[in-house]
Amino acid sequence: MSEWDEPMHPLEEPCHEGNCPIAKLAKVIEAQHVQEREYHERQHQETRALIRSFYDELRQRDDQLLQQHDQLSQRVENLERKSPN
Repeated sequence: MSEWDEPMHPLEEPCHEGNCPIAKLAKVIEAQHVQEREYHERQHQETRALIRSFYDELRQRDDQLLQQHDQLSQRVENLERKSPN
């Protein structure tokens, strides 16, 4: 048996009757690529939502701290005005 009598590798077989191994592989790879792209897009959107949520919470806390600071500053000013020097 010579090397020319060996069976062809499945990817080397000619395409006929819609049974082309390369075309099938390309479809599988494309489907996987689409799934991965959708997964990464969902992950990206979820991450953005979390960041937005944390940012909103931090802004709210910052606003509260600024209000508390302003109130304390006002109280200190009032106490300084009332106390005799």
